[in-house]
Amino acid sequence: QPPGRLGSLHQTAALIESDLARATERLRVTFPRYAELMAPAPIDVSAAQDLLRPDEALVSFLALDDRLLVWFLRPGRPLVYRDQGHKRGDLTALVRRVRSSLDQTGNSNLAAGHLSAFDVAGAHRLYDLLIDPIAADLVGVKHLIVVPDDVLLPVPFGVLVTRAEGEAYERLSDLHARGAELTPGDLGAYAHLSWLASEYAITVLPS
Repeated sequence: QPPGRLGSLHQTAALIESDLARATERLRVTFPRYAELMAPAPIDVSAAQDLLRPDEALVSFLALDDRLLVWFLRPGRPLVYRDQGHKRGDLTALVRRVRSSLDQTGNSNLAAGHLSAFDVAGAHRLYDLLIDPIAADLVGVKHLIVVPDDVLLPVPFGVLVTRAEGEAYERLSDLHARGAELTPGDLGAYAHLSWLASEYAITVLPS
């Protein structure tokens, strides 16, 4: 952009921000309860901890272009922060892959009762990326509150697979990799997997 044009854009942006700030302040003064609903102040760490029960924990994720930021909070303990080197594009693709494997609407054989396999390997990979780095801090937690960003909001956290082991896991992972349909016997194998929902009650809070 030419220097003059860039300067003009900066001035316009500053005016818009100033107008927005004045309008927000007028709203806060005139209708304080409405303002609190529409533009609440961000909660700080200590206030969030006060809202958590002893057996509860909150984890928040933010995916940047080349890394994943993780904040983990429990009452009475220091805030845990992780900065992991995962590309946003790769994470987005993995989430879409796992999510789509739960959707049977594209299965042309569904009417005949034939189901396609769930991507258990992808679900375990998501567990490795998102939950395993804080697993040691989850000891004693019964209720996990997840605050995902836009990339991770579609993740069905309850069906993340915590352990990639056992005959059932190997069988179901292979079925998905081959694009094979499930037999009635295969459906029972899912009960033998280690689901995250079996270990924690999970609440997702969109942010």
